[in-house]
Amino acid sequence: MSKITKIVLTGGPCAGKTTALQRIEKEFTEKGYKVFIIGESAT
Repeated sequence: MSKITKIVLTGGPCAGKTTALQRIEKEFTEKGYKVFIIGESAT
């Protein structure tokens, strides 16, 4: 069974979460990982 690693981004408005998410997705996809992005979950 494959190991699943979760990365959670938190922060206030305009903190750079979307930009970081795009970079994380690009970097890990280029390294051959499968990347799944789950939408925001309101509290």
